Amino acid sequence: MEELAEQGPLTEEQAAELAELQPKVARQKQQRKESDAKYRQARKAAADRIVVLEALAERGPLTEEQVAELAALRPKVAEWKQQKNAFSAKYRQARKAAADRIVVLEALAERGPLTEEQVAELAALRPKVAEWKQQKNAFSAKYRQTGKAAADRVAVLEELAGRGPLTEEQVAELAALRLKVAEWKQQKKEDNASSTRRERLLPIGLRSWRSWQGGGR
Repeated sequence: MEELAEQGPLTEEQAAELAELQPKVARQKQQRKESDAKYRQARKAAADRIVVLEALAERGPLTEEQVAELAALRPKVAEWKQQKNAFSAKYRQARKAAADRIVVLEALAERGPLTEEQVAELAALRPKVAEWKQQKNAFSAKYRQTGKAAADRVAVLEELAGRGPLTEEQVAELAALRLKVAEWKQQKKEDNASSTRRERLLPIGLRSWRSWQGGGR
């Protein structure tokens, strides 16, 4: 409906249908957003609980209930991580394909007029890629802040451990944070390597054109 509205005035029936659908769609989006947030919180709580239980296991035998809890949580968290990795890979592929397609279309536009379909495709892709870049930048900034805060806290706890035994809560916190910092460093390393690899694999013509776009306009 909204696409039709962009092409021209809607009929009275279409306008009424659109007015009825918009709040329903907005409500569904909000419900999905809240559901996703709860799912992420539950997943994080389960992962953090595993770290706590494993830290306790290093200090002595777990209770029967704790052993059962750890055994139940591990496969769930492993499955969630696998799903997250698969989704992230698919999302990155779609984002990269869209960005590369923009580069191709803009290169074609420099050589001559685009077809009507290509103009429409480029107009649709540009805001999507711009939004993805903005989301990525915001996430990266937040991720860096979180990673730095975690690394700083690890340094504080390790300094305290050098002065004397930590409390049970501090031991669990340190174990959880060390894992997060290690994951953060590994992700940072992979992101840097991936960025370098993509640039090397990019055709020379497109790579040169990108450089010209960045400095020539």
